[in-house]
Amino acid sequence: EIPYNGLDDDCNPQTLDDDLDQDGVEGEYDCDDNNATVYPFAPELCDGIDNNCNQSIDEGLELFAYYVDQDQDGFGDPDSFFEDCEELSEFVNIGEDCDDTNPDINPNAEDVPSNGIDENCDGMDEISSTKELNSFELSISPNPTFDKIVLRSAEIFDAVELFDLSGKTLMSKSNLTTTKLEIDLLFAPKGVFLLKTTNAVGKTNIKRIIKL
Repeated sequence: EIPYNGLDDDCNPQTLDDDLDQDGVEGEYDCDDNNATVYPFAPELCDGIDNNCNQSIDEGLELFAYYVDQDQDGFGDPDSFFEDCEELSEFVNIGEDCDDTNPDINPNAEDVPSNGIDENCDGMDEISSTKELNSFELSISPNPTFDKIVLRSAEIFDAVELFDLSGKTLMSKSNLTTTKLEIDLLFAPKGVFLLKTTNAVGKTNIKRIIKL
């Protein structure tokens, strides 16, 4: 005997008396007898409902990738990824924004040289030439490092700042009066950082620091 499947001999839904939603399937075989779009073997719709009573929702439908774009710059937070079968205009399809709280930071932004901020999300801040920076001589050792670095210069340090690649300030020291400075990096995670130093007459130097 063929199990009841809610279809007549021509594979059309049957019209039965015990069928509240009149979808052609008796209530005892229908997983939702109050919804005419829900019955065994029904076409799956993009409605968040198990239309075909197989305990899966919206399966087999085309899915679109979406990201939340909090700063409305056209690029979403990559950690906010989700998929949906509906076309949702309030979300974006590209998730490459490295700071979704700042509309001036995204892959299409112009990177401002040597400001310690990665505006175009390429993983680094564009570094100006030594002439543009009005730089001064500076040595850093060891670099790469595990725990600390030592800065040495023939000129007196006035300020030192450490940034991560998103532009966040991790450390700042000012009003210095020394030509040698030891910086403990135990507080920082492994990765690449930017160290900005300024001497007593306003000359600036920016170096990459790698912590292992």
